[in-house]
Amino acid sequence: MDKQQKEKIANLGIRITTALTIAIWIYIIIKIASMDKSFIAQAPYCILSTFVIFGLLSLTQKAIKWWANK
Repeated sequence: MDKQQKEKIANLGIRITTALTIAIWIYIIIKIASMDKSFIAQAPYCILSTFVIFGLLSLTQKAIKWWANK
């Protein structure tokens, strides 16, 4: 597989993982927001889920870019 083809696959993979991650994040935020707790009680869950989800997205994107440049 040549480098240009790898880059196209990597870009597609990044777009797909980004879209899936945002969809999962929105679902989790909606679930947290629908809890019967005050905003102050929900905030740590929102913050933690955001950090974890987008941290995993960043890690995945770096792995895909590493594979494309390998």
